[in-house]
Amino acid sequence: MIKADLIDRIATETGLTRKQSQHALDSLRETLIQALRQDQKVSLYRFGTFEPVIHAARAARDINKGHLITIPAQKSTRFVVSKTVRRLFRES
Repeated sequence: MIKADLIDRIATETGLTRKQSQHALDSLRETLIQALRQDQKVSLYRFGTFEPVIHAARAARDINKGHLITIPAQKSTRFVVSKTVRRLFRES
């Protein structure tokens, strides 16, 4: 399923126009991104939780030259699926 499919599904199930559905989806995405950039955890009841994580800097080996290199710390996002969604996947 792609973004256009989601917009169509939202429009069909809510009675909103496609343009309103697209605006709602874009607004949700932007709100999630802003919250994660501010290191806030976002929980969607019965869906899951998005949380920012920081991967520490680490040493690694350059496989081409054999040198040790340092991979800098990185900010990333973790998504944890809710128990409800996990249960639905196991049942299907």
